[in-house]
Amino acid sequence: MIEKISIVIPYHGRLSLFKETLESLRKQSFKDFEVVISDDTDDTENIKMLIDSYSDLHIKYVKSSINLGAISNTLQGINNASNNFIHILHTDDILSPNCIQFEQELINKYPANLFINHIHHAFENEFYSNEHNEYKIECPKTSWLKSKIFTDCTVPSAWCFNKKILKDINFTKGEFAFVYDWNFLFSVLVYLYKNELTFIEIPQGYVGWREHSDSESTKGILTCFTEWKRLALLMANELQECGILNKKEIKRVLKKSEKCRIKRIIKDYEKNKKNFKLPQDVLFKYYWKLLLKFIYSKEKQPASHRIIYRILGFKISKKSTKNYKKCSIKNSKVPLIIDGDFYNLKNFPIKAKNYQLQSDAYTIPSLCIVIQGPIVKENDFTLETCKIYKKIFNNSETIILSTWDTEDKKYLKNFESIGVKVLLSKAPDFAGRANLNYQILSTMKGLEEGEKLGCEYAIKTRTDQRFYSTNLSRDLFNLLKIYPPSPNYNMHSRLVALSFNSFKYRYYGISDMFLFGNTQDMLKYWNSPLDTKKYEEYKTIKQKDLWQQYCSETYIASHFLKNIGVTPEFTLKHTWKIYKDLFIFIDKEILDMYWPKYTNLDSRWRLFRPNMLEEMRHSDWLNLYLNDDFFIKEDIELLIPNIGEN
Repeated sequence: MIEKISIVIPYHGRLSLFKETLESLRKQSFKDFEVVISDDTDDTENIKMLIDSYSDLHIKYVKSSINLGAISNTLQGINNASNNFIHILHTDDILSPNCIQFEQELINKYPANLFINHIHHAFENEFYSNEHNEYKIECPKTSWLKSKIFTDCTVPSAWCFNKKILKDINFTKGEFAFVYDWNFLFSVLVYLYKNELTFIEIPQGYVGWREHSDSESTKGILTCFTEWKRLALLMANELQECGILNKKEIKRVLKKSEKCRIKRIIKDYEKNKKNFKLPQDVLFKYYWKLLLKFIYSKEKQPASHRIIYRILGFKISKKSTKNYKKCSIKNSKVPLIIDGDFYNLKNFPIKAKNYQLQSDAYTIPSLCIVIQGPIVKENDFTLETCKIYKKIFNNSETIILSTWDTEDKKYLKNFESIGVKVLLSKAPDFAGRANLNYQILSTMKGLEEGEKLGCEYAIKTRTDQRFYSTNLSRDLFNLLKIYPPSPNYNMHSRLVALSFNSFKYRYYGISDMFLFGNTQDMLKYWNSPLDTKKYEEYKTIKQKDLWQQYCSETYIASHFLKNIGVTPEFTLKHTWKIYKDLFIFIDKEILDMYWPKYTNLDSRWRLFRPNMLEEMRHSDWLNLYLNDDFFIKEDIELLIPNIGEN
């Protein structure tokens, strides 16, 4: 018997975000699943109207009692599900396009495993999936029950399980309103352990969990903290009874658990001080932390002060301690050393009003800046980026924002009011590998609009990145004057590519984050067919080949070569010849680029040792350009298999 999956959605409001959740289900590559919506709100009319617009999904609507509660509303949906396997999905979370397909394969390949746990990806405004054909069979005792259950976050949207488990566990014990999800996971893991069963864990990339500053857990942070302390004690006692933990281990995990929760509660407190007060024990730890920072003063340095200073690494004046947020790392002792490495800091203005420079360039050809992707609303990032670009380009260039029709129409008026051309597109039915189709569609629409407006040249960039270089347009056009295109190709000019994320040993691995050139050449570059390769087709490809030939950057660049009559050879020698003849690579320092994603590290790929993430920096490209007899070291090819094979 082939097992199928029912997706149970306990509806709890946030209708606008719920549309994104349903949209992620519509985009699933595997279509044979059931959707059960259990609704305990009084918004019946609006929710039904939304459901009607998703008639292509197999939706079963269940009306529950008003304010039934999270646990009971979820159980109501599970009881109405037709299939044995349940994937819970909250109304503001998102699944990647191949999530259900992957789960479907796993539950039928390993029928004895009754539970799948995803390592979820937290996001606020946008979720970029990072799917990979990876999973591991876990033993509850050796992984979660020994330690992780006390610290690692879990969310219901990350679970797929056989509902027969519910007959043998009591996860409602203790009457937890906020940490019931943790209680459920713990109960399941103990059940699996007692019955000598394993479970499947899938790394991050398939489930997006949306964070909210106004979430119920944040609003009820004190109750949540109290519940967690009570649950941690219950879990520890039960694990001792099962013989999984001894007294010494229990003391260790409880201490680790409390430290983890205090860290979280202080983080929420910093964001939202006005809305709640810290409990006394947490408040003590918070002010003790501030006190330690304050002990060191420039006037007096007794031995104890210097010891604390060495531990903390902060020079904090009395004035700066009045506001904890001003106790920033920029005041740390020099040099700043972390884990054996020197660290240097860069700062960029958040708001356009603090960017007071203007370009010296006044006589450049007509240029459009195409900014593609979903709008980043945190700190008004995309909006402030457009305002800064208005200053950089002296209000003379065309700024085009190419985004999706799901964006807030009221918020979009902020862009239109400053003269930004806003283009809205319908999302593609199939996202493609790493959301490739989203990028192709939005970029092409922006470039086509630039062509209609008569823009001879174009810059392609992203909504979640920003460049601060004041004379960027001048510098880019000067590069085109210095390096004319090779006469052997049908090109108006070279394309200026970014070294950041352009990996030297990847075939045609040109960064898709930033590109500049003649608009006609840019259209040829981005005019790729949409990716139609289904998830299962990638599973037979070696990981090495995936990295070299099937990533988004290679896909786009190889189709560009075909558009100009060049057959890709997929060798490093041909790749570097193309770089030499058609491109100019510039370092991100020329752009003064800022990318607030994944990490705060500015040089995130530089490891100062041979590795597959070495970038094609400007100096490398210049060497290719000036030397006809460039060669590839023999040992370079030996590096490629290091990324692993299936």
